[in-house]
Amino acid sequence: PVSHWAWDSTGWLAQTGYYKDFAGSGVVHLMGGTCAVVGCYIIGPREGRFRKDEEPLDMPGHSVPLAGLGGFILIFGFLAFNGGSQAQIAHKGDGDLVALAIVNTILG
Repeated sequence: PVSHWAWDSTGWLAQTGYYKDFAGSGVVHLMGGTCAVVGCYIIGPREGRFRKDEEPLDMPGHSVPLAGLGGFILIFGFLAFNGGSQAQIAHKGDGDLVALAIVNTILG
């Protein structure tokens, strides 16, 4: 139902004429974020994360090289996904849009 608001020409957001959702990112992230917040509220904090007086416990360290590798893979995936959202580089101006999407991804 929420995707209908923006992606269908009869949806109320689409009918305003002001809402432009490139590759559906607005609707997807709105739903993902809302579901994450509701899920976190329902599940609550991890067991063993807080003492009985509600003070947080120290968490042991993790692997810095693996965290860096994960960040590199993530940004590479963002660039490929967002650049690929244009779906083609066959017509004049398509390359400019792909480049703009990649630059916005890096800056954002």
